[in-house]
Amino acid sequence: MYLLDTNIVSDVERRLPKPTAWLASVDPASVNLSVITLGEIERGIVKLRKVDPERATRLDLWLRELRRDNADRILAVTEEVAL
Repeated sequence: MYLLDTNIVSDVERRLPKPTAWLASVDPASVNLSVITLGEIERGIVKLRKVDPERATRLDLWLRELRRDNADRILAVTEEVAL
């Protein structure tokens, strides 16, 4: 099981080669997101909206799709998940 942190998710969104290739090489069912990662991305979008509203809107749509497509693999951060 993999729990992706915010940096990896952001790097994949930007299509950086190494994280994108790694993610393509693992079983999608083994990849999870945490609510903390989603919150950090949302916070970044809110900040970005002040300086680049167009990009913020695009990222907001991407985040909605990410949440929808991974709804069954979004984890609350419990002690079990953290360890």
